[in-house]
Amino acid sequence: MKLVAICTAKTTEFEDRKMTRANEDAAISQAVSILNSDAAFDTAGKVGSTQFLQLSRHVKRQEPRDDVSKDLLSAAGTHKSGRMAKVAVGMMLGNPFDQVVDELEEMLEVIAKEGKADEEQKAWCDSEREENTGQKNSKQANMDSLDGDITSFVDTLDSDVDGLNKQLREEQATLAQNRKDQADSIATRKEENAAYQANIMNIVEVTKTVEKATNVLTKFYEWLHAKNGAHHYEKKAGKDSGGGNIKRIPEATVDQLKEACSADPSCNGFNTDGWLKTKIDSDDKMFTTRSDLYTKVFDEDNKVSMSALQTREDPAPPESFSEGSGDQTGKANDVVSQLQFIISESHAEEKQAHDDEESSQHNFEDEITTLKSQEATSMETIASLEQTIADEEKSLQNARDDHEKTSAEKQAIQKYLYKIAPGCTFITNNIDERRSNRGMETESLENAIKKLKSTPQYKEAKAKSDAEALGKCGDPCMTDAESVECKACKAGTSVSGYCAAHGDQAGC
Repeated sequence: MKLVAICTAKTTEFEDRKMTRANEDAAISQAVSILNSDAAFDTAGKVGSTQFLQLSRHVKRQEPRDDVSKDLLSAAGTHKSGRMAKVAVGMMLGNPFDQVVDELEEMLEVIAKEGKADEEQKAWCDSEREENTGQKNSKQANMDSLDGDITSFVDTLDSDVDGLNKQLREEQATLAQNRKDQADSIATRKEENAAYQANIMNIVEVTKTVEKATNVLTKFYEWLHAKNGAHHYEKKAGKDSGGGNIKRIPEATVDQLKEACSADPSCNGFNTDGWLKTKIDSDDKMFTTRSDLYTKVFDEDNKVSMSALQTREDPAPPESFSEGSGDQTGKANDVVSQLQFIISESHAEEKQAHDDEESSQHNFEDEITTLKSQEATSMETIASLEQTIADEEKSLQNARDDHEKTSAEKQAIQKYLYKIAPGCTFITNNIDERRSNRGMETESLENAIKKLKSTPQYKEAKAKSDAEALGKCGDPCMTDAESVECKACKAGTSVSGYCAAHGDQAGC
C-alpha cells in the first residue's frame, strides 16, 4: 500500500514534468521559429552596427522546411510531444534533411515500440488481473466451502444433541455402569452363596442334633413298647431259630417262659428247651428240631413306629400307681412326633435352600452372561466411536490446514494484485488516450517525412548523399542503378569481367 501511494505520486509528478518539458520545448521552438522567420531577418538587418548592414542581399528561407517545422511544433503542442518539438527545433537550427528524416523515422519506430509495449502491458495486466482475480475468487469459494466443512465436522464431534464425543461419553458411562453391575452381582452372589453354605451347615447340624435326640427317644420308647406293649406268642411246632440266646431257664414251663420273656424287653421269643432269645429268624431260615419255638408278636404291629405309639391306647396303669401319676407315653410320643416334624421340615428347608441356591446361581449366570454381552457391545461401540472420532478429527485438522493454506494463498494473490495495481491502473485508464496520441504523432511524423521527401532540396541532398556513398561508381550508378556498368563498378571489376561471370545480365 505504501508502494501504491508512492507510485501514484510519482506518476502524477512524471505527467506534470512531461507536460512542462513539452510546453518548454514548444515555447523554445516557437521562439526559434519567430527568430528564424523572414520578417525577423529583414528587421534585424536594419538595426545595429552599420558594419553588419547588408543592403545588397535578401535572405530567402526554405519554405518546405519552415512548413514542416511549424506543423511539427503545432502537433507537439497539441499532443504534448517533446520528441516532435525536438525535431522541429532541429529543423529550425538547420540540421541536414537526411538527419531530420532519420530522426523522424526513428521516432516512428520508437512510437511503434511504445505502442507495442503498451499493448503488451495492457494484455499482460488484463491477463494477470483476470487470472489472479479468478484464482482469488476460487480461493474464497474454497475457503467458504472449507468453513462449511469445518462447521460440519465440529458439529458432528461436539454437538450437545448427538455429537460423537457426547455419544462416546455416554457409552463409556454405560460400560462403567455395566462393569459395576457385574462387580455388584458377583459380590452379591458370593454373599448369597456364603449365606447358603452357612444355612446348609446349620440345617445339617440341627438335623443331626434332632435326629440324635429322636433316635434316643425312639430307642427308649421302642424299649418301653417292647416292655409294656400288649403282645402274644405264636407257636412254631418242631422249629427253632439259631443264635440270639439270652439265657436258659431249664425245666421251666411254657407259661413260666412266657412270663420271663415278657418281663425282658429284649426278649423276642423262646424255645421249649428253656432258651430266651433276642433274635428270631424268618420262617424260611428256621430249622427243624424236637423242641418248639414261641415268638413274641405285638398285638398292634410287629414293627415299632411313632405313629403306632401315638395311636395306641394307653395301657391301664398298675394298681400300685396312683391316679395322679398316670403313664407319660402319650406325651412322650408327642415330643418324638414334634422332633420328627422338625427333622422333616429341616430336610424340606435344606431342599428349598438347595433349590434356591441353584435358581440364584442360574439367575446369576444368566445376568452375568447378559452383562458380558452388553459389555462386549459397549466396547465395540466405543472402539467404533473412537475410530470415527479420530477420522473426523483428522478430517477437521486437514480442513483447517487447507483453510489456512488457502487463506495464505489468497493473501499472496491480493498482495500481488496490489503490487501491479498502479501500473496496470495507469495503462488501463490511459491506453486509449496514449493510442490516440501515438496515432496523431505517427500521422504528423509521416506527413512531415512525406513533405520533406517531396522537396527538391531533399531530393538533391539525397542524390548527392547517394553519389557520395557510391564514390567512383556515382556516375554510372546515378544514371541507372541496374545497368551492367553500375554493377560491374560495385563488384570492383570491368564490364567484360562482370559479364564473364554473369552472362545472363542485361547489357552483357
